[in-house]
Amino acid sequence: MRRAALLGFLSVALLVLGGVVPLSASASSSFTAGQYAATITGSSALGNEVISTEGGAIECKGSYHAELQEASASLLIAPTYTNCKAFGFAEATVTNSGCGYRLHLGEEVSEDNFKSTFDVFCEAGSAIKVAAGACEMEIGPQSGLNSVALVNKTLASPADITFDPEVTGIAYKVLKDAFLCPFNGTGSKTGATFNAATPITLAVTGTYLDMG
Repeated sequence: MRRAALLGFLSVALLVLGGVVPLSASASSSFTAGQYAATITGSSALGNEVISTEGGAIECKGSYHAELQEASASLLIAPTYTNCKAFGFAEATVTNSGCGYRLHLGEEVSEDNFKSTFDVFCEAGSAIKVAAGACEMEIGPQSGLNSVALVNKTLASPADITFDPEVTGIAYKVLKDAFLCPFNGTGSKTGATFNAATPITLAVTGTYLDMG
């Protein structure tokens, strides 16, 4: 019995010394900052990000804000959109009061490259609302949308993170489909996408923002 126990102990020791550690023992990945509370900001030019729907594209100038109180596996980003155009109209408004994008940090697929699932988070009774001409639609809360690419920009000074939305299957509702609107009727729809031509940088002034 003692011989069997000793052999078992030696086997575990060899695994540890050889660097073979069960994946379940690894720590969960988290968003971290050099100091807390950290205020995270970012911006994106008009036309860089596109939300595509049955009725056409929505494009805006975007600015982003998030607060990180401690290391966390998720990050809630509040976007503000200005200078918008949508559905073929040169002017549009996108109102997202009470809504934001929640990133859930997932696996590290290669060095400094992570995946994240994407939620549209909204407070009760809120939605992201888009109006252009006589057309209106809204994007309500939904979770578990497909992955977003996140990259640690470790060579930046200070280090920051970029996120690259490639989100598909977004549900939305057309509220008004009047004169010159390109929708095929009102009601609930799905299949909208959210993409960016270049990744969006998120940073904390004066200190680093990291994942790991």
